[in-house]
Amino acid sequence: MTNNYILVRSERQEELEAAKAAFFMSGNKVQVLESFSFQPRRPRKDLAGQHGKRATRPQPKRTYEDHFAERKAYVNTIRELAKTMTIDQAMAATGKSESAMRRAAHEGGFMFKSKVVDRVRISVNVTERFANT
Repeated sequence: MTNNYILVRSERQEELEAAKAAFFMSGNKVQVLESFSFQPRRPRKDLAGQHGKRATRPQPKRTYEDHFAERKAYVNTIRELAKTMTIDQAMAATGKSESAMRRAAHEGGFMFKSKVVDRVRISVNVTERFANT
């Protein structure tokens, strides 16, 4: 198999040599062309200095104090809701998630109204059951 490959290649090489000889015998010459030369890209246009476009005003930076005041107002709002509502009712009223409500309660140090209205009655029933067994 290797021998066939070598034979085919040598035949092809002989054909190329014969074509080159015929080319030079007819009076033609080899022309050497210029090789590739690197040309860097043109620099980008400065789009900020174009005419006809309005310059946008820079937005004021949000400071820590602003964020703290907004968060404190939000927690106070949730605190007022927690005095009269359960967490589910507050979620429905504000459209916030339960985790947001619990986070605000933790930050503000308050608890929502319990879903179970009469915890005392339940605790009495539980102690009676344990006493009977």
